[in-house]
Amino acid sequence: MTFRMILLAAVLFPFVVMAGAAEDAAGYMQRGARFFAEKHFDKAEQAFLKATELAPDSAKAWSKLGAFYLTQHKAEDAANAYQQAIIDDPENPKYFVAMAISYLHQSEFAMAHAMANQALQLDPSMKNASKLAEYIDARQKVIEQASKADVALHQDVKVPSKGKEAAMPMHAKP
Repeated sequence: MTFRMILLAAVLFPFVVMAGAAEDAAGYMQRGARFFAEKHFDKAEQAFLKATELAPDSAKAWSKLGAFYLTQHKAEDAANAYQQAIIDDPENPKYFVAMAISYLHQSEFAMAHAMANQALQLDPSMKNASKLAEYIDARQKVIEQASKADVALHQDVKVPSKGKEAAMPMHAKP
């Protein structure tokens, strides 16, 4: 082997290894999707995790893992996976929408709203991000109104004293 061939092999080897890892990661993502379709959720999760292990800089692998976690009602795990996807591809508005949904499932409305707005900054024409931001605003208003009503209700309630009134419900009148 000549020096040139050795040098060429040394330069190209890392790229060949990375291409192989990305190929394997894609295969694991496909397996994960197949396992998911077959309702083998433990195997699906392991396949998606293996994909992120083989391609830790793959936003697509992290996004697939995040989507899996959302379907399994693991919103915090989904948010962590989508956060990694955003780190690897900060210009993809779809990842911000998915992150907003995971925050919404955790009742983290301010964070959900911020993620939906970021998606809209990246793509102002993204209708699902716009609708999501509107939904979050409406939900926050309802929660605010319910909170105010609850406070007002509790301010008007008198605590019964001992005796005959103590056995009566607080909302009942003697």
